[in-house]
Amino acid sequence: GMSLPFLVRGLVEERSDAPRTIGLLYGANALGASAGAFLTPWVLVRFLGVTGAILTGAAGSAIAGIGALLLSRRALDSMASPAPADAPEAAPPSEGTDEAPQPLERWVWLYALSGFVSLSLEVVWFRVLDVTAKGGAFAFGTLLAVYLLGLSTGTFAAARRAASIRRPLEVFLTCQIGVVVVTV
Repeated sequence: GMSLPFLVRGLVEERSDAPRTIGLLYGANALGASAGAFLTPWVLVRFLGVTGAILTGAAGSAIAGIGALLLSRRALDSMASPAPADAPEAAPPSEGTDEAPQPLERWVWLYALSGFVSLSLEVVWFRVLDVTAKGGAFAFGTLLAVYLLGLSTGTFAAARRAASIRRPLEVFLTCQIGVVVVTV
């Protein structure tokens, strides 16, 4: 859960780049989670068993951690070298929205409610899929993979336009209405 804030801190140099960078990072994370949710029941558990799947996941986490440490050392080394004298100055950050800023507490509650509704819908979809698949062992992993694939696809699409959104609260609430309409 802490990888996204750390990556954002390390990768976002200018405020204007933040929406796109955060969206791309979140989308990539959800896409990887979707692949993992799909591959675990269909490939890893099927061919390696539960223990083999767990060991494969642990090895993947270790490889990712070691890779991140190596990349961070390379980044530190490149930051130590002096910047060219003719580097352009960064533009001052612009507000970029047409609505008044909302308090963080309101966004936290809206985001929490959104997560609650989304995961509740996932439980309902799982129950329907589980009955349809007659309790098949692959139902949950498949449903979770589809759910996360949809999440990552939407995130990638939104990340491309995030910086141009002038009314973020209105867009957020419209997306929540869209979730209800698609579900119905």
